Amino acid sequence: MELNNNAAILEEQLIIEQTLWELGVPPHLKGFYYLHDAISIVLETEGKVSNKSIYTALAEQHHVNKSMIERSIRHAIRVTFERSVSSQKAEWFGHFVDLRYDRPTSSVFIAVVAAQTRHKIMKTGRQNGVSGMQPSFGRVS
Repeated sequence: MELNNNAAILEEQLIIEQTLWELGVPPHLKGFYYLHDAISIVLETEGKVSNKSIYTALAEQHHVNKSMIERSIRHAIRVTFERSVSSQKAEWFGHFVDLRYDRPTSSVFIAVVAAQTRHKIMKTGRQNGVSGMQPSFGRVS
């Protein structure tokens, strides 16, 4: 049972990373890893958490100040929206800000990416559940 749980956690972490890469968040920035962990926290708490408590948890986990966490996340978001071109950014964030002139706030970015990641996880879970099923060939269990 624990092996399945660890596999699910690793799969979730990989999906978070892939989502951030697809959006163009540079993985060499500290903010990438803070965003990764923030999204993980949002997924664990099912979105029932504030940015303040996310920053506090990340600061304790990484042994830095909350302001460093916040600044690194803001920097990663700024760099992402200045340097990379992604159709997903327009699709995901276009309803919240005019991407020609602005970028989403940290809280909006984390919430939207967490929601998209949750959607990918659910979709992957359904696919894994379907592909993992054994055909019954008409036998009654």
